[in-house]
Amino acid sequence: MSDTKWTPGPWAIYHDHPNPETAKDMATIRHVGALKHEDVTNVFLCDYPGKLGERARANAQLIAAAPDLYEALAHMAAMLCAACLAISGSETRRLALEAVEDARAILAKARGE
Repeated sequence: MSDTKWTPGPWAIYHDHPNPETAKDMATIRHVGALKHEDVTNVFLCDYPGKLGERARANAQLIAAAPDLYEALAHMAAMLCAACLAISGSETRRLALEAVEDARAILAKARGE
């Protein structure tokens, strides 16, 4: 991710806030480093029964997985682009190249471009 400006992964979700009153309502997504835990963002985890709390937890999990998702998509786009050289058939090759372009557009969006 050398072309990115965000905190590098891996990220993890922590529920150990210094304020016990908000600990049940918030989680911190942190950079998991060898010597430090750098806060990336706070996510409200609404302590309501049902879908609202489930959605907040799912959002936190998605945000924490973002660096890994970015890396995986970048790797898959590079591999598919390389495989396009070996793909025979113009329609199959066209579809593969469209997928590569879609992936590159999503990666650029994630970088704020």
